Amino acid sequence: MKLIAEVLDRDPRQNRLINNGQARIGSDEAESRGELESFVCEGRYDDGIVRIVETFVRDLSKSSQQASWVSGFYGSGKSHLIKMLAFLWENRPLSDGMTPVQLVPHLPDNVRAALKELDQEATRAGGTFAAAGSMLSGQAERPRYSVLSIMLKAAGLPGDFGLARFMLFLKDRAIESEVRAAIEAKGSTLEQEVEDLFVSPLIADALMSVDRTLGSTTKEVRDAIRAQFRSPDYDISKDQFTDSVRRVLKLQSRNDRLPLTLIVLDEVQIYIGESQDRAGAMAEIAETFAKEFGSKVMLVGAGQSALTSIPQLIRLLDRFTVRVQLDDADVETVTRKVLLRKKASERDTVAKALDANAGAISRQLQSTRIAERPEDRTIRVDDYPLLPVRRRFWEAAFRALDRQGTQAQLRSQLRILHDALGDIANRPLGAAVAGDVLYDALKAALVQSGDLPRDAYERIESLPKEYPQDGDLPRRIAALAYLISRLPRETGADIGVRATAEHLADLLIDDLKADQGAFRARVRELIERMVKNGDLVSIGEEVRIQTAEGRAWEQDFRRYKGQYANDFSAVGDKREAILAEARDAVLATVSRLHGEARVPRRLTPHLGEKAPAGDDRNVPLWVRTGWQVSEKDARDAARAQGSQDGIVHLYIPKSSNNDLRDAIVDMLAARAVVGQRGGGHGPSGDEARRGMETREAAALERATDLVRQLVDNSVVLVGGGAEMREATLAARLDAANETARKRLFPRFKEADFQATSWEKAIRVAREGGEQPLSAIGFSGDADQHPVGRAILAELGAGRTGSELRRTFERTPYGWPSEAADAALVALVRLGKLKATVNGEPAAPQVLDKPTIGRATFQSEDVQIGPRDKIKLRGFLRTLVPDAGDDDLAGSGKNFVRALRRLAESAGGEAPLPAAPRLTLEDEAQALAGNALLAHLLRHRDEIEAAIKRWHDQAALKDQRLARWSLATRLARHTEGIREADGDRIEIEGVRQGRQLLEPLDPLTQPIADLRQVLVQRITTAHRLLSERIREVLAELAQLPAYADLEAGVKEALNREVELVIPSAPRTEDDAALADTLDRMPLSAWRDAIDAVRQRQANAAEKAARRAEPTVQTITLERATLRTPEDVETWVLRQKEKLLQAIARGPTLVS
Repeated sequence: MKLIAEVLDRDPRQNRLINNGQARIGSDEAESRGELESFVCEGRYDDGIVRIVETFVRDLSKSSQQASWVSGFYGSGKSHLIKMLAFLWENRPLSDGMTPVQLVPHLPDNVRAALKELDQEATRAGGTFAAAGSMLSGQAERPRYSVLSIMLKAAGLPGDFGLARFMLFLKDRAIESEVRAAIEAKGSTLEQEVEDLFVSPLIADALMSVDRTLGSTTKEVRDAIRAQFRSPDYDISKDQFTDSVRRVLKLQSRNDRLPLTLIVLDEVQIYIGESQDRAGAMAEIAETFAKEFGSKVMLVGAGQSALTSIPQLIRLLDRFTVRVQLDDADVETVTRKVLLRKKASERDTVAKALDANAGAISRQLQSTRIAERPEDRTIRVDDYPLLPVRRRFWEAAFRALDRQGTQAQLRSQLRILHDALGDIANRPLGAAVAGDVLYDALKAALVQSGDLPRDAYERIESLPKEYPQDGDLPRRIAALAYLISRLPRETGADIGVRATAEHLADLLIDDLKADQGAFRARVRELIERMVKNGDLVSIGEEVRIQTAEGRAWEQDFRRYKGQYANDFSAVGDKREAILAEARDAVLATVSRLHGEARVPRRLTPHLGEKAPAGDDRNVPLWVRTGWQVSEKDARDAARAQGSQDGIVHLYIPKSSNNDLRDAIVDMLAARAVVGQRGGGHGPSGDEARRGMETREAAALERATDLVRQLVDNSVVLVGGGAEMREATLAARLDAANETARKRLFPRFKEADFQATSWEKAIRVAREGGEQPLSAIGFSGDADQHPVGRAILAELGAGRTGSELRRTFERTPYGWPSEAADAALVALVRLGKLKATVNGEPAAPQVLDKPTIGRATFQSEDVQIGPRDKIKLRGFLRTLVPDAGDDDLAGSGKNFVRALRRLAESAGGEAPLPAAPRLTLEDEAQALAGNALLAHLLRHRDEIEAAIKRWHDQAALKDQRLARWSLATRLARHTEGIREADGDRIEIEGVRQGRQLLEPLDPLTQPIADLRQVLVQRITTAHRLLSERIREVLAELAQLPAYADLEAGVKEALNREVELVIPSAPRTEDDAALADTLDRMPLSAWRDAIDAVRQRQANAAEKAARRAEPTVQTITLERATLRTPEDVETWVLRQKEKLLQAIARGPTLVS
């Protein structure tokens, strides 16, 4: 018989698991070689490497690089992936000449292609370089320093910033080899001496022998080294970081170009922790790498969580845009490829062994969510000797036991599975890894974390001594019961595995060929003994490990159980709650849609002694139980309601024994114990609490099952006493529901058509199509259909659409709202109804669902004949061009609005006259539909005359407003000029009198007068400014410093100080004059004239400075002098000031 070790490609007895399955960045060559040789580059690992490398290569031509974030649960292989990525990126040969790419088995073609493209780009750049390290190895509050330290170490430099700068100093001066040789000649090495850089005499002596720039004595050299190369006590600056990174990359380059660089930072999330400052620093570092190095550097960070799941990581979203998420599938792939891989020649042998034991395998954990699946046949050979069912059990247990994520998945599964394979390797095919192996692998960590109480652990470990005849089986049973007790029971998370004798035996079987019936009987008998001896506690069919704390909880449970056994009120309340939940679960499966129209119509439960009244929309369900009334009373009540009544009667019988009461008592007692004791005391208390919660859940499950049986056997009746006898409760309720609907909504069938048909009818009616109700198979007019007739009958003096909908949604109709909507629109289109919204007529085409609800519908009384319609259409088109027969009423309302807009355009605010208004407009505002159209037709002549008059006035308005704007602009520039006072008064009179549209333009004379005054003033100002500038230019020409300047320089200087004769102002027309004054008002001309002398001084100063670059400007003191003595004193002060200035250099007096 073949041994398991003989079918495995990797013998667990002879092959060591590299570093227990944990990747360590910075490990030695032997460890790294082992990781490369066992690297399974598939799934997310494959996809992650390709995405990172291809993104980097694609962005080389862009202005910046993206950063990547690798996330996954603790132990999912993040560190392994990024470490392998760094090796493959640089692909530096190991000591035997083998490259990482050559060492990785079965490297996918797409990964090879991506790495090859990277190599091709590297030949055009400065080669490749990779630096990897953990952020936890650095200093928490010095993020730039920590990242730089990782790069320095990868480049073969000291990780200390100061020491690395010293080594770079030696390389920059090209004296490293000479210093190294001098130190080695004295029996040491440069690396050893650098560690004691500030006190090393050998370094100081060596430097003095090759480079005396640091000093000529040992002390001077040491002082210089200490001053220049000491690491700061705080984080390095961004400029220091950028400069140092660039220098490191230059050192790694094959030429003068930067190498294609990968920076890998592990444990970034743990490093950031709760600190927003560290998160911001990491975002800044990522941005620096992305933008400062010509797109030649890519940063890869790693953490347990995706960037969007932790507030501190959200700051990194914009920087780390290439995201790789590892998951469980990657774990399974790695374990199968690394530990469980079979020899190709033995796969058929394993498959035959599994086929021979297929029955035993299929029986594993039947009826649970992790039972055997059809797809297991495709992976069973890959997983063996770990059965797929047990792998799924392990995964569920891992998650439940390791809430903090410190033990789970890849590294732990590799280690645990490797050890389990070692234990089973010498056994023949047919042996399997048992489920309790997981306990033995994790128990130490669980005790240490407090998840496994120490007394429970000690009890489990002591069981072989207490049951010597049973060997290790009692311990294994208790251990596995503990594992199962930790599995979640919440809906959605519950996998259905319980610590029953059946499930425990399934997971404990480690020999598929053995007599399983005998083994299961042995497990069952042993469990009974362990419960009897108090080593296990029985909770229904399940068992749990018993502890001293658990016994105290058990005593409290029994006390509360006795209390609740006599508390009929509490038991009754809980029973009713469970009954309601079970009843509602069945009701949820009963049809809630009525007819082809699929109108929402559900059974509505009502409790109590009196028959329900109902809500006229749904079907009332009168629910009573055997704890309230007898079945005979329930039947009599249904019979008394009569055969036309629409109530459905549901009677739930009372249980014939006390099983339901006992289950509820157990549940309430367990809940009371948990409430009293809270979380317990320590790990033992936690375990006891979980046991009590399990007892509560089991009791609730038992009570729920019993109630479900009662509900399934319920009696369903309709009014008159007829009983529904379908096979299931849901079917009985469906049948009763249908009967009740027919009784409550006898007219429903008149509108029972699919919603799409009614919607088509609405669309046809809105668009003006013929016979809109043909969509539901009716070819007549809407007022002849039962729905249309019903609406006309219910309309009265007028009702809103929402009111009509409510009427027809209730009994006896129960119609869909689309039926009422379609009939209303069709009746409006037919002319039988008129619709208004907010007092405005609403045409059929605007009556969508929201508008119908708001609209008011009334019968239409006034009729418009065909000839009048033709007249109206032509008349209305004078202001409403698209007026047509489809909606003359709507066009009439639009005509009234257009008429008002035209009137508004013929007037306005002062100086315009007020907008004109016709008396007939007020009456038109109160009318709608045909009444409005008749009113407009009666006043047609008056309206047409007003339209022509208002059109002419509106055209004149635009012209006069332009003149008004010009007049006010000119008047504003005459403020303070007395000659223009009269004209400004006349313009104000036009405004107050609102005379702008008078037949004769009232602005002609004021504008002419203002123009004359302003032209005279601006012409005079231009002449005075020009003369003043010519005068000062002539004076400047007398100054040697100015006169000696070249003509072009003089011209530039004059422009700089604004000594340029202005061009003549434009006054050729009123608009040009206004524009000129807006740009430079009269006051600005006066200011310019006053400023000429100061500009002359500025020009003289600048000319002097050109002649004498060191010339200084001295401003003489301004003072008020009253006596000859004041004059003498002032002159002495100025003389002293000038003599001091001349002593300093040439002086310009201003």
